[in-house]
Amino acid sequence: MDKGAPRRAFDEIFKQPLDVYALNRMPPRMSEYAKTIHEIGERVELVTQSEQRGLGDAVLCAKEHLEASPFLLMLGDHLYTSTHKDGNSCVKQLLSAYQGTSVLALRSTAEAEISHFGCATGRWEGRTSEGPGSLCITNIVEKPTIDFARCNLVTPSIKQGEFLTVFGLYILSEPEKIFSILQDQLELRK
Repeated sequence: MDKGAPRRAFDEIFKQPLDVYALNRMPPRMSEYAKTIHEIGERVELVTQSEQRGLGDAVLCAKEHLEASPFLLMLGDHLYTSTHKDGNSCVKQLLSAYQGTSVLALRSTAEAEISHFGCATGRWEGRTSEGPGSLCITNIVEKPTIDFARCNLVTPSIKQGEFLTVFGLYILSEPEKIFSILQDQLELRK
């Protein structure tokens, strides 16, 4: 496998100057969209691991590219689709929920599948007639067994036989703390 292919594809899409001739031939709406995508790409940094050593190591690889401010972490092996009634993207929903503390996206998953994901439970806060509000996480376990989940990870108002699992989308509000914890975990594995 060509490990440089993702970098070349990213650079080709986002880092190359826009082709003025091609932009001028596009309908105005399409041209504006292409410019917007290019501007977003200029603010995105693609960071890859030299070898696969887990999510924590991947986040540590990006440390030098992040300032001491909150950041959005999106896992590259996920496809983010939304069924939100207003058409809001998954990222927009997460940004709306962000209020200065770390936030992660969760989804409802059948119990037969939970051994493949991080699984969380907690208590609902800010419930309204329009929805359950936010979940204040009280327990999160990586790839639990069904029996463990049934005993420890049931979330009120989630259908029986389903659990909330991590969706690969995070806003991390305290980078220094996160990096310190990840570095400590890395040292423990050595």
